[in-house]
Amino acid sequence: MKKKFKGFGALFIVLCLIVSGAVFAMNNQDETDPIVVEQDCDCICHELEWDESDFEDYTFSDELDYLSEFGVELTDDQIVQLTVLFDSAYAEDTDEAWEAYDTALESLLDETQLEEYYEESNFEESIDLTAVYKVNNGKLVLSVDPEDYPEGQSPKELSQEMRALHQKLWLRVNKLIPSEYLTYFKKLEIGTDGKENIMASVVEMNDLSQWTLFLDTEDSIGDNGSFTSDFDYTVIHEFGHILTLNQTQIDQEGGAENTYQTDEGISKPASYLNSFYQKFWVGQHAYEELDDEAYDKMYEEHASDFVSDYAASNVMEDMAESFAEFVVGEKRTGDTLADEKVNFFYGYEELVKLRNEIRANMNTN
Repeated sequence: MKKKFKGFGALFIVLCLIVSGAVFAMNNQDETDPIVVEQDCDCICHELEWDESDFEDYTFSDELDYLSEFGVELTDDQIVQLTVLFDSAYAEDTDEAWEAYDTALESLLDETQLEEYYEESNFEESIDLTAVYKVNNGKLVLSVDPEDYPEGQSPKELSQEMRALHQKLWLRVNKLIPSEYLTYFKKLEIGTDGKENIMASVVEMNDLSQWTLFLDTEDSIGDNGSFTSDFDYTVIHEFGHILTLNQTQIDQEGGAENTYQTDEGISKPASYLNSFYQKFWVGQHAYEELDDEAYDKMYEEHASDFVSDYAASNVMEDMAESFAEFVVGEKRTGDTLADEKVNFFYGYEELVKLRNEIRANMNTN
């Protein structure tokens, strides 16, 4: 059974599964390869749907923990009321039941809290998708299936100029990432959520061996028609997520104890992610549990622990940001924790080889 999981904190969990971007293509793809229009396909619905097992452990207690991050304090009577509605919605899994819960919850939030909630949870709804492509043997196949598009949107008629732009984005991603890693990516979504918002994101499809990449045209291409200065860095960051969250690194069916657990599964003991977690996050500050104000204060006090403020978001973003710095920068000679995190990747011969390949690809036009 597929579960459309709604609710306040639950939507945040879905959002967290959209780790910012990665890529797929074949390095020998010709720039003149046509984009094929797919007339009849068995498509994955764009609406965020997950197996019921993804949320089997999510309870109203978890919901309350998330609400507390927004400063929401509920009375005992309100908790009883919401618990009944939440449990009913979870059991029935109908739009009507979830709407009843959401309506009751929203009535308890002030305007600021509501704005923060919708900013956090409605990432999908804020995207205007221009096109959805399947990736077949490294080539883009344009989908005209309405189910591939968010509710209220439909396939658009694309001009040759727009198709050329999409191909340009694809070819750059294709050029950056070595071919042996590109077969993870099975779908490309292109659109925008507005300038200077989210440039890229990825989400798993059927399993951790298949991923969808989203690219934002407004943030990827500058006014002069060239790639923006941080496009390559962002693609590498997003590739870092794929490198550390694919099926060779994460066990979706059970797994070892005392390793780092993600929404995708449990990291394998010798995985890059678990090794990074054990070295840098065990026993450290519980950054992931902080509200916005506490997070800002924490980062101000511990800025030298991270390569960027975004890296302090959680273990996975810390690793992806550190990986991107490892690829685009030089080996660190300092003694900060951020330096150690970048140099962590030099401990893997295969990652040093990968770094050299990507750096060589960055220098090609």
